[in-house]
Amino acid sequence: MSAVQSTSPRGGTEQIKDLADVPSFPAVYAAALDPRSSRRKGEPTLPAIAYRVRSVRIDAERARDFDHLMGGPATDLVHPGVLHVLAFPVSLALMARRDFPFPLLGLVHLRNQVLQHRPVRVGELVDVECRVRDLRPHRKGRTFEAVSTILGQDGEIIATDVS
Repeated sequence: MSAVQSTSPRGGTEQIKDLADVPSFPAVYAAALDPRSSRRKGEPTLPAIAYRVRSVRIDAERARDFDHLMGGPATDLVHPGVLHVLAFPVSLALMARRDFPFPLLGLVHLRNQVLQHRPVRVGELVDVECRVRDLRPHRKGRTFEAVSTILGQDGEIIATDVS
């Protein structure tokens, strides 16, 4: 893993931590259950860090299975939901960090929006970046956005997923 500093989309600087691969669900859940996680007292703040996985290949079998799940035929174009599923474990890993202000288990998902800027082909290599932003009060506690950005190998933003 490596880390670099960059300008944050929310202003200021954030660290970008490069992960070697998309995290596995068992590893993320184990981190979420770690009793050493320190949920800080007082006013919560979101970590100024993004997780990035470079050169992730869009898996043909996963894309085909998703197409069938959605009731359609398999095509060489990737359903936007596949991009969400690809980025989801990276977002979870970010939220399972020990310094994340809320326990992963217990978060309530309120909405999801995927904006796809261009078609993605099966087998294409993409980079996945995930960060959290926009911490706000809510009548039941707090809300924040988990933002996943799918980028082409040339740095072009292909899709943005906000949960």
